Amino acid sequence: MTLQEKQSLIKEQKEVVQGVLNIYLDSVYDLTDPFYNEDGSLKSSHPLSKEVVNFIESLRKDAECTEKVRLKVLENDFNLSLFEINVIAICFKYVRLQWSKDIERIQGASKEADDIISSLESKS
Repeated sequence: MTLQEKQSLIKEQKEVVQGVLNIYLDSVYDLTDPFYNEDGSLKSSHPLSKEVVNFIESLRKDAECTEKVRLKVLENDFNLSLFEINVIAICFKYVRLQWSKDIERIQGASKEADDIISSLESKS
């Protein structure tokens, strides 16, 4: 697929792309927000190892990059670079994985509900 074809696909699927970017960003912020003050500085009340701090900061940098791509899509600027298109693809991979896990959990809960229903409806 050429760059222009990828840009066209993103344009055609704008609402889906926005949703996926939002889901990814919400996940990153849900994970990292507890470690930050409102001014954007790391909270000192959390004694964290250097590795954890680096991880949290790298997630925030990824979020900043994703926010820039999201803004372009929101503004109908589909002149996206290959890098920006790959950011969108990574977000789709993340969301697909999350959905797969959700489906597995739902299927497990459904089986448990079936077992409970069977037990409750059985003749004693």
